[in-house]
Amino acid sequence: MERINGLPDEILVLVFEQSSYYIVTGTDRHSQADKKTVVPNAQGGGTTRDPLPLAILVAHVCQRWRRIAFGTPLVWRTVPIVNPKNKKLLKMFLDHSGVYPLDIFLHAKNLGTSDAMTTILEQSHRWNGLYIRVASAPFLFVVINHLRHAIAPRLRRFELYIDAQPKSVGHLPPIFNHHPPDLHTLRLEGGTFDFRSSIMCGLTSLTLARFPRGMGQPSHTTFRDILAASPHLLHLSLDGVLPRLAVDIQYDEIEVPTLESLTLTLYQGCDTIEQLFAVLVVPRLRTLIYNSGWTVAFSYFDASLPILAAKYGSLQELHFTIACETPLLDQGVDPLFFCAFPNLRSLVLNVFDDAYAAYFVLPWIEASHSGGGHLTEGVWPKFDLLTVRAPYDNDGSVDLDDVLEILATVRMSLDLPFDLLESSIYEERFTEMKQIRYEMVDTTLEKGYGSVLHR
Repeated sequence: MERINGLPDEILVLVFEQSSYYIVTGTDRHSQADKKTVVPNAQGGGTTRDPLPLAILVAHVCQRWRRIAFGTPLVWRTVPIVNPKNKKLLKMFLDHSGVYPLDIFLHAKNLGTSDAMTTILEQSHRWNGLYIRVASAPFLFVVINHLRHAIAPRLRRFELYIDAQPKSVGHLPPIFNHHPPDLHTLRLEGGTFDFRSSIMCGLTSLTLARFPRGMGQPSHTTFRDILAASPHLLHLSLDGVLPRLAVDIQYDEIEVPTLESLTLTLYQGCDTIEQLFAVLVVPRLRTLIYNSGWTVAFSYFDASLPILAAKYGSLQELHFTIACETPLLDQGVDPLFFCAFPNLRSLVLNVFDDAYAAYFVLPWIEASHSGGGHLTEGVWPKFDLLTVRAPYDNDGSVDLDDVLEILATVRMSLDLPFDLLESSIYEERFTEMKQIRYEMVDTTLEKGYGSVLHR
């Protein structure tokens, strides 16, 4: 604490500002509203209450921190409404945030939702980001009814998470239909609406996740219309949402000339992946993120390699997340994997079992060894960085540390630039990830737990 107190006010201001935003917008924002703070009682037991926002916490550490917090409006610009009934806390954030743009996080879960929406609607001219999680269908339509009348000229990011019971939410009515904002980022989880809406026009990032049960996956035509509605799209994420494509039908290609990154999070029923890769035309695609908690998904990826080799040669980054411990049937990835992406510069593996990392790495070693110790054609001559996040538990049939050491030796002997980021994951992190439905992307684990080995 003494060292922290030695920091100048300006540094503390920067720390408070950045932390207040990350605490809510970081990788755990999906479950942020459900987390509780345990408070000991007089009998030694514990009670729970809603978590305190960072701005409140730092304002109660000491007089100096309190002075800095209340004198820094940006600390209060991220407004977490965990309990919509708490009007005093909401008013405190709105008052102390001054005239700055607001990022508002609302968990619409009780009868205070309507009053909270009325209050934040008065500040709609300051909205920069709006993140809403809805616990049931009635609260959802309370929220949408208010948003219809919102005038939010500065709103750039809108995320809507619907936790309502399956089949209780149908096609959503128009959102922002009177004064559509110029959105750059849109995320819809658990709901869908008319994608011909004008709020799609300026999007650079679109995430579609977990469509309501009973509504089915989008048809080829619907999927084409979704992408056509966002002509400037740079980033597309499909979380459990894939177009409905039959194996024996020839579909028209869907061109997305601006797309630079594609994220696919797969569950059961991902047998249309090969058709999806065949249908999409993405000449500028640089990053492919392939997440799955289902072993079979990687057999579909292998089957797609001829298509990927023909159409996705511009890829520079590949990210694989395998949140599964079921043994793989094959010994390693298809050798075509190394020919399919001639411009690859980075490979990221997030795995729950060392064997899954070896699934990609061992064939790589074998391919690099062939040809009398010389670099063989198609083994990524532009490659710079390998990132492996795995248990490193040495309990299975693969000693991943030894495998990576051999790989590093081989690559360095070929005189190629090579950085190996070796990063282990604590078992507690595994448990947490499993509880959030395998929503495990590379940023989830960027908090460290590792060391960098340089050539």
